[in-house]
Amino acid sequence: MRIVGKSILLRQVEREDLASIHDMSTSYNDISGYFTTYVRARSYWVKRFEQTGLWDDSYGMLVICDKDSAAILGIIYYFKHSYVVGYEISVTILKQNVRGKNIITEAVRIFSAYLFCTYSIPRIQFNTLVDITKNKDHLKYASDIGYTY
Repeated sequence: MRIVGKSILLRQVEREDLASIHDMSTSYNDISGYFTTYVRARSYWVKRFEQTGLWDDSYGMLVICDKDSAAILGIIYYFKHSYVVGYEISVTILKQNVRGKNIITEAVRIFSAYLFCTYSIPRIQFNTLVDITKNKDHLKYASDIGYTY
C-alpha cells in the first residue's frame, strides 16, 4: 500500500525498514521530546512483523517517507483500544532536521482520510504525549485538519 501526498508518501513497513526505524526511534538526540521513551527490543518488532506485517485489524504502522528521495522521515500508526469505538492514531517524525515542515499535518490528514474510507469507524482519536494545558500551539495542526479537543 502506498498513499501519496503532496510532499510525502505513506507506505507499509518492509522487513528491511525495521532496523532503521528501531535505530532512529532509540536515538534520543533526534526523536521528539513528545515521543515515548518506552523502547521495545528490535526482536519484538521483527517477531510482530513476521506475524502480521505490522498491519491487522487492531494495529497498523506505515512509514512516512520523503516523496522524492523515499528517505524515511517518521512513522504513523493506528491501534484499537477496548474503550474507544474506532482507532487511535499516533505519529512521530524521527529526524530532527525535517521537523516544522508540515509533515505531521500532511501525514495525519491523509492517514485519517484513508482510515475513514477503508474502515467502518465513527471516529479517530489522535494520540499525543504533549501536555496541551501547557503547549496549546503544539496541536494547532490537529485542529487545522478537523480534530477537536
